[in-house]
Amino acid sequence: TSVQIKTSDPSAQVVRERLQLYNPNVRPPLDDDAEIEFADGRLPPVQVKSVLRDTQIFELYTEDSSILAQGLLVLSWIDPELPWSIELFPDVESVDIDLGAIWTPTVILSNLLKSGTREPLTHLGITVYANGTVVWEQRVNTGEFRCGSIDETVFEFPFDTHHCGIFISSYSVDEFRLEATNHDFQVTVANDDWTQGPVNVTTVDGGDMETVEYRVEMTRDPQFVVLSIIVPSFLLNVISFSQHWIPTRTDQINLDRGGMAITTILAALALRDTSITEVGTAFTLLDVFL
Repeated sequence: TSVQIKTSDPSAQVVRERLQLYNPNVRPPLDDDAEIEFADGRLPPVQVKSVLRDTQIFELYTEDSSILAQGLLVLSWIDPELPWSIELFPDVESVDIDLGAIWTPTVILSNLLKSGTREPLTHLGITVYANGTVVWEQRVNTGEFRCGSIDETVFEFPFDTHHCGIFISSYSVDEFRLEATNHDFQVTVANDDWTQGPVNVTTVDGGDMETVEYRVEMTRDPQFVVLSIIVPSFLLNVISFSQHWIPTRTDQINLDRGGMAITTILAALALRDTSITEVGTAFTLLDVFL
């Protein structure tokens, strides 16, 4: 007679035990909730750490005041209902949990103009560690994000600097609060037309709405504009001014100064039109020069 020994996966057992009485529709309790309740009986919000990693900015559209970017959003918090004993399960350091099985904070990309996919955020996975730490990874799909008004900074074109990025917002400040620092932002400007500067992460409290603004400084590389517009414009003006020292009527020269001036003006306007695709109709230093 053969004897069959039934074994179970320790990870599956941890998940089964932790989620047996778990209600994913209720925010996780805090340690010592009874002692830190507000006067009206409400519990303090869960502290959720927000990290934006592997962020790539592909383009900055100064005419539309927006950027094309993508990234990886990582949210983490402590859920006191999920820890397990390492002594009982020494081989289980972490477990993967299905989306919807536990409570998760709801956030939005508040400065998203349009996304290349149906869902701006794509769920990648939820990992729970033995101490109750929950780590939720979501991919920020490639999309166009609003930078805000850049009319003031674009005036310095082609030496303009802008501060753009991705904004993470929550409309449930009573349920959870977002935490973030400059160290929580990893970004790369994947465009040679722009030079990457320092990053800045700020939290804006708008009453019922809380927003973490991940911004990076981007300075335009003016080399192309200088060589293709400024230098030719300067040379045209030098030629135009030089006509005043050239005799208009000689045996070898028949110079039309009026035509030369008109040609210079039309050439300058044509060169200005080439920058419209960059800054639209905004008035810039380049206009002052031309």
